[in-house]
Amino acid sequence: MASSSTEIANLALGHLGVGKQIANLDTENSAEAIACRRFYDLAMEALQEDFPYAFLTKQVTLGL
Repeated sequence: MASSSTEIANLALGHLGVGKQIANLDTENSAEAIACRRFYDLAMEALQEDFPYAFLTKQVTLGL
């Protein structure tokens, strides 16, 4: 299971048929890394909205 943003980006590149992988999504300046950074946050937000995982929610007791 992919756990880092770089691993997730490399999986996405692989699904698109891109043979080149990136070493670090946050620091690399390749065309692949730049494209992945452009869409990463948007894709993660859409995924979290479509699949409301329990670990993404927080419950607190409200004061008066």
